[in-house]
Amino acid sequence: MIGIDVGFGWTKVAKDGVEVGKFPTWIAYYESGMESVEPVEFEGRAYVVGEDARYSRRRIELADAELLFRFFPVIVEYAKRRFQLNDDVVSGLAPKHYALYKESPKLKDRLSFLKAVLVQGVGVLLDIAEDVRDGEVVFVIDIGFNTIDYVLAKREGTTWRRYAIGSIEGLGVLRAIEIFKEKLPSSLSILQGFSQSRLIEAFEKGYATIESERVELKPYIDLACEEYVDILLSRLKSELSGRVEERDKLVLAGGGANLIEASLFGKDALIPNKPEYSNARGYSRFEP
Repeated sequence: MIGIDVGFGWTKVAKDGVEVGKFPTWIAYYESGMESVEPVEFEGRAYVVGEDARYSRRRIELADAELLFRFFPVIVEYAKRRFQLNDDVVSGLAPKHYALYKESPKLKDRLSFLKAVLVQGVGVLLDIAEDVRDGEVVFVIDIGFNTIDYVLAKREGTTWRRYAIGSIEGLGVLRAIEIFKEKLPSSLSILQGFSQSRLIEAFEKGYATIESERVELKPYIDLACEEYVDILLSRLKSELSGRVEERDKLVLAGGGANLIEASLFGKDALIPNKPEYSNARGYSRFEP
């Protein structure tokens, strides 16, 4: 089974529980000057996907759920072609998008080529199932760059009983980076003008290179992460009426999990290997 996790930033691909690769979720209309690029044909139009769309003048910004649903088949077709995969595909949607999908015959038809559509976060549960004992309650926090998804569930044999599932906009790792910018002293004001991608890179590495000199940023990053985790947990406790404390395990997944120290969430926090692939691996383990 192929698992494909389509995010607004990156699309992650796995097969039979093993990560295969990822590519940026960029799409553009095919142009005549792209002779060396094989387009993806869909509904009478030709598109380029991933890195090939980076410099296109006709790039399409996937700014909302409507565009995500519209181009979902194009992204999946490109993923299968790029990684030379031909099996059935299981994918997932953020909780609020999944709710739209379940209520719309049109959207169900749009994604009918998929073997199954799950809720993001459930993929993480399937991915870490071997690390969870029967009867344990798990709280999953899937940290994206703009949004976090969460699932509170109890393992019951080979199935999961879900108690809560949802999303919170604006609390992804970009929020931590905004706090980081606020912590910077005036002597490092030049960083305020960095592009988002350069700031993320500096946040990941713990330093920035300014005028050929390495500038250490870890003290400001640590302060930002501590404040971010306090804000995040406070919001989750409010959303779930205190049920966050009722879990046996806390699991951090998603691309943002690579940037935040697990210890900030407590000693029981678990981060799967390559957490950005956790949903995709779980989807690829799904048994309809």
